[in-house]
Amino acid sequence: MTARMDLCAAAMLQTRDEDDGGRPLSAHLIVRAIYVLAVALFNVKGVNQTVAAIALSGAAIRELGQRDPGVVDELAKLLITSDCLNSDPEAVANALSQRFASLGWSDTLREYGIQQGDFPGLVAYALHNFNGNYDRALDKHAEGLSHILEAACI
Repeated sequence: MTARMDLCAAAMLQTRDEDDGGRPLSAHLIVRAIYVLAVALFNVKGVNQTVAAIALSGAAIRELGQRDPGVVDELAKLLITSDCLNSDPEAVANALSQRFASLGWSDTLREYGIQQGDFPGLVAYALHNFNGNYDRALDKHAEGLSHILEAACI
């Protein structure tokens, strides 16, 4: 019962934040891309959303890191390792992948059998995700979303 109450409280606080003008999913392009693609993979292919988000993270940083350098800078600070001393998207993505691997998480979705022919439908689904693309800002990154899927799935 306590867990259910906690979930209800969290949902209410999230909704309240958005009602008051907060937009947690619009803060960063990389986060938005990961979220909409993970939701698409969950709803269309049945991939666990957390597994999908972890597998998409490195690819999203590599693809969109130059467009969202503030996020890459923050990740670099959090992932201070000998391989990640700067805000280079490739170095940050590699360090994040290594961190996930050390926790037993995979940075690939190959085992789910997602094919390149699936990408257009997944990207279309992702772009219709109102929470992550309410302002249609991701629309101009449709090709990049496809590249992220390719890097994570093939």
